[in-house]
Amino acid sequence: MLSAATEGVALPATTTVASFTDTNAGDTTATFTASINWRDGSTSAGTVTGGSGAFTVSGGHSYADEGSDALSVTVTDTANNVQISPSVTVTVAEADALTPHGTTFTANPAQAFTGTVATFTDSNATNGAGDFSATIAWGDGTTTAGTVMGGSGTFTVSGSHTYAAQGTDTVAVTLTDNSPGTATATASSTANVGAQLTVQVTRSGTPQEGQTLTATASSSDSQAAIHYQWQSSIDGVTFSPIASAADASTYVLQETDEGNELRVIATAVDPQIGATASAMSTPTVAVTDIAPTLSVTIDGAPQQGQTLTAVAVANDSDGTITYQWQILSGATWSNITGATGSTYHVTEAIATSIDPDGGGTTATSTPTNPVIDVTPTISVTESGTPQEGRILTATVHVTSDGDRGTTRYQWQELIGDTWTAIAGDATNLQRDGGQRRFRAPRARHVHGRHGASGICNQQSDEPDRGPTAGVVCRAPFSDCACGRDSCTADPRHQLRLGRYSISDNQRPHAVRDGHRQPRQFRLQR
Repeated sequence: MLSAATEGVALPATTTVASFTDTNAGDTTATFTASINWRDGSTSAGTVTGGSGAFTVSGGHSYADEGSDALSVTVTDTANNVQISPSVTVTVAEADALTPHGTTFTANPAQAFTGTVATFTDSNATNGAGDFSATIAWGDGTTTAGTVMGGSGTFTVSGSHTYAAQGTDTVAVTLTDNSPGTATATASSTANVGAQLTVQVTRSGTPQEGQTLTATASSSDSQAAIHYQWQSSIDGVTFSPIASAADASTYVLQETDEGNELRVIATAVDPQIGATASAMSTPTVAVTDIAPTLSVTIDGAPQQGQTLTAVAVANDSDGTITYQWQILSGATWSNITGATGSTYHVTEAIATSIDPDGGGTTATSTPTNPVIDVTPTISVTESGTPQEGRILTATVHVTSDGDRGTTRYQWQELIGDTWTAIAGDATNLQRDGGQRRFRAPRARHVHGRHGASGICNQQSDEPDRGPTAGVVCRAPFSDCACGRDSCTADPRHQLRLGRYSISDNQRPHAVRDGHRQPRQFRLQR
């Protein structure tokens, strides 16, 4: 019968595990069935071969682990309902060949180290981590159990330990196949126990809104990463993290920090083993409000009817800005009653910022230029009959200045292509003798340094007015408009003035006097 096997090595299906004899030489293999109990928790059917009273039972199997297993075979004579159960002890040999691999790790005195201390490879890839146990001799006289992890032929051993002193320690890590396994191997690793990780932090800066606080930290490990957390407290006892000030070495004090004490915590993290060390700064005194500043300027044109706007800029977000407009009389600035808004129709502004905590400040704008009057606009029309001895009247309409403006007049006459001023300054014009043709008067409206002028484009001798009644042409002037001694009310004709007349069968022409020069009249500023 089978007596020996090796863990992890499969027995072929033709392996003979038992044999038996039969007194009835006429029985064949068909008479029998066989079942094999491998005694490692598994069973399988056996194959019966032979004849003439001698038979064997064979089967295949793979033992997962070494040890001694009492294999048994049950043979049944189905024709006679008779069974036999021969058994045998199978010694399963160790198949594990462990190879150790040491490592070097870093630890700090008085700080717990947790990590991998060795690795192993196993020739038997079927074993799992549960087939092994491990011990760690830390090199300082302390031995603890290790944790085995892995599989498929590769395993790691890790553990936790706190070294008391600085130095270099040789660590022995032993991996052992569980009983009845006998495989074992020991890895030699090195622990570099350095100086204890420490960190120091100081704070600088003025505890006032708008100022910057700065944390300066250092660690015993130059490779350690340092992180910061600023904290705030209303009572100096209970501190809470400031969410907007995480992991920054500087912090700008905000409006919400007023009255609170602040501190910073620095944490150093060892990049190799993850060890940490923390320290906190001394807290500040209560944060004070910012020293208020305020500036104000004026936008807009300093002119009658225009709107001036005061633009005030304060450095404190919780301040309330109020306004007071002033006016300069001589050398004295006086408040304008009721002018306390940010806009005003002309002058100087004072802005005041008041903080809820009782602080405040005042700023005065630069004064405007002297306020000027609105630019006047006018239009002018002429009325009256353009006839010798009659009066022409200029009517001025001021449309944008209703106060102390003065309107002056200057009449002109057109001689050839040149307009010439007629002496005098009046709204009315009376011309006696001679022929004249008038057109729109021109007027000028003056207020202070500003003025406006207007010209009426209506001519006094428009053809649709017709000739003036009672006016006669005086012969012997052959260019008399009508060609006769008197003019009729033909709408194409122009009125006559004095001895001369004008006419136009198509369009108006200038009046001609005795020197046959065209003349018109207008009013010029």
